Amino acid sequence: MQSLQRFLIKRVLRDFWGGVIHVYFLHYQSFEEGVSAWKRRARRIQWNNIFVVLSEKDGCTKKCLEEFEHLSYESKVALTHVEYPDITCGFYVKGYENCKELGNIMDFKGFWGQKVYDQFDWVKFLNQK
Repeated sequence: MQSLQRFLIKRVLRDFWGGVIHVYFLHYQSFEEGVSAWKRRARRIQWNNIFVVLSEKDGCTKKCLEEFEHLSYESKVALTHVEYPDITCGFYVKGYENCKELGNIMDFKGFWGQKVYDQFDWVKFLNQK
């Protein structure tokens, strides 16, 4: 995340597993169409108005959370499976404290159709500027 802008200008390679970022073009007829859409969207990024969300899963460690904490993005949140008092950008998602990592926050929770991610106030987060 520290060099996100650098990654966006790199050439996109088909089936290259040696890098850090993997982009999957699921809804495109061809790889070339996916690359074209990727480049078009990358040009539209407003770097002074970017929101960054990290989910504590897939090998995310306390060290990863600490590094994320020190990134220079103003609007960032780390969704975590337990409370980390020293991670000020962290948001503890209840329900996964007995797990090793955050579960699927897209899952439904309860009878009324709420999703796990509804615990976080996304409207407030996106309107904070």
